[in-house]
Order: sequence, then C-alpha cells, then structure tokens
Amino acid sequence: ALYYHDNLLMNNYHQTLMGKHNLYNLWFCLKVCKLLNVTLKENILNGFSIPTFRLNKIYEDDNLTIYNDSKSTNVYSLCSALDTVNDPGSLIYWIGGGKDRNDDWSGYLDVLKNIDYAFLFGESSKRISLLLETINVPYKVYSTLDELIDELIILDKKTIILFKIGLYIREISL
Repeated sequence: ALYYHDNLLMNNYHQTLMGKHNLYNLWFCLKVCKLLNVTLKENILNGFSIPTFRLNKIYEDDNLTIYNDSKSTNVYSLCSALDTVNDPGSLIYWIGGGKDRNDDWSGYLDVLKNIDYAFLFGESSKRISLLLETINVPYKVYSTLDELIDELIILDKKTIILFKIGLYIREISL
C-alpha cells in the first residue's frame, strides 16, 4: 500500500520508485487524478519501471552497490539521490562533474557531507572541489572520465557508487 501522511493513496502498491522526490511526484499525480475524477487501475503503478539513467541500480552484491543517475544534472537531484541511497555503515563514492551549470550549491552543504569521497572530472570539477574542501569531503580531480574509471579502487567496506551530474557511462567490467 502507498500512504502519504497516514492517508491511503493506493492499495497493492509495490514500490518501484526510489526516493522521497519520486513519492512526492507520485502523490501529486494521484491528487491531480482525484481532482479530475480520473480513476486509475488499482495495480497501474506496479509495472512501472524507472527510466534509464535515473537512479537505476546497475550492480549489487554484498559489498558494492552502483547507481547510475547520470540523467539528473543539477545539485537538487544530486541531493535527492544522496538522501535516497544513504545507508548507515556504507561509504558513498560520488562520480560527478561534466559541464558546469552554475548551480548554487550553498544551501545543500549538509546533504553533500554524506559523500565519503568524490571522483571529479570535467568543466565543473574545479568549482565543486573548492566547495567540497569547505565541508571536508575528500576528492580527486581527473582529466577525463576514462582516467577516473581506470583508477577507481573499490574498498573492502560496504560501498555505494553514485554516477551523477551530466556524465556518460561506458560499460564497466567488475
């Protein structure tokens, strides 16, 4: 079942959407349907799958989970993703950079502190690295994404890798 503030929105809902932001979007859509007197089939959302590159879990084992969220290219979507994948006891490695969209990151510093290590590349890497220094998040800047991937080392602890902020993904053999 899907609830919002203790109000039943939908029976028989099996969560396929990750993150509070997606549940808020879903809640809004259901409210609009109700206002317009649109009746939804009871199980209509159970077959829904997340569009490609939007917080897709692309790999998981006991020690490593990799999410591809490369379609989302702003600081708000990064913070939503960090909030969603934040798992106590896990390390979050963020791969980000690419084109600088001149986002204002100042209101999101508390959420960005959830990053355990940042792997940065591209036009935005200098500005992001200066911001990460102010909140003591360790990082390394790479010349290219290929260089970053070639050097990526997975630690022994439970790790979450989040691909983010306007980057392309090549196939990686793990």
